Amino acid sequence: PKVRLHIFDSGGNDPDPKKMYGTVSEAAVSGFRDLERSSQTTPKGSEVELVYLHIPLPQYGALDPVVGRNGLFEAALQAKKVPNPWAFVPWVVRLLRKHRIVGCSRGPDSGLFDALTEAKGQGSDIRAVFCGHDHHSDAIFVRSEIYLAYGRCGSTTPPFDWEGQAPNPLAPGSRVLQVSGGGRVKTWVQTPEGLEAGTLFPLDPSGRESKALNPQPLGPLVFLVVAILLALGASGFRV
Repeated sequence: PKVRLHIFDSGGNDPDPKKMYGTVSEAAVSGFRDLERSSQTTPKGSEVELVYLHIPLPQYGALDPVVGRNGLFEAALQAKKVPNPWAFVPWVVRLLRKHRIVGCSRGPDSGLFDALTEAKGQGSDIRAVFCGHDHHSDAIFVRSEIYLAYGRCGSTTPPFDWEGQAPNPLAPGSRVLQVSGGGRVKTWVQTPEGLEAGTLFPLDPSGRESKALNPQPLGPLVFLVVAILLALGASGFRV
């Protein structure tokens, strides 16, 4: 099978602290759209298309992994970078599902993900996006039938654990992709010891949706409210 790689420059640290990080330029997104239009003579689905960039897209956020770990919130908590009062009640952040954060630009959306979904809707096999940047994460998510994946940090130099502020539970390694006949793609994390158990995952064309795209049950929140009411009742408090 043919494989087309789209490699984007996502920039670096932004001088504006409110934006934090850079993102893909409008010109690059426009160029991608032009390239997809010029490829309309190529039989749709005959090429697997993979996207690479360093800084994750904002669409990685607020999703549950289908495999792997999103560890940015836990790392920020260890490094004392979570603002108060949330640093004192991280369980509330997790309960409200606000811990599913990614180190993306806080500036205007580049529009790249919209361009990818448009191309996929027109028949292109936009299979997956791969990024790095968040060293404590190796998760794979799915949004709009496109896999959004992290690699695995391969370094043991200081940034691997935020200069010692947040020990990294992930072993240094790399994400491997294998493309075979019929457009089959599978990926896994390889460490010096070999294929890491539990990381082998097929990136099938249908794109299995992340659980976070479905309405979330209110069970945990209801349980919390009931527990508080019971505690208040036991103490003699009356509303």
